[in-house]
Amino acid sequence: MANDAAEKTTFTQNERGVDINLKGEIKRSTVDAAIDRCAAGTCPCCTTEFVAQLDDIAVEGKDGDVTIHVMGPVTTDIMAEKFSTCDCLGK
Repeated sequence: MANDAAEKTTFTQNERGVDINLKGEIKRSTVDAAIDRCAAGTCPCCTTEFVAQLDDIAVEGKDGDVTIHVMGPVTTDIMAEKFSTCDCLGK
């Protein structure tokens, strides 16, 4: 996985979309910055077309345990594929 800063990453489907939980040596500020780039369509994994179909992206948690809530018509498979090629969270 390209996002080696998170030692454990889980993807959970729910009625709103997908929750991505990151545990390990991950900083909340790093995730916030990455989501800002995704929302702006300036990262390689989230095109403006992809972001336009989402209802929202939200981040919660603290250093070492951060959850990204991706709301909209997405699946765990789609998000896992995008996440595996994304280097927005660093290595």
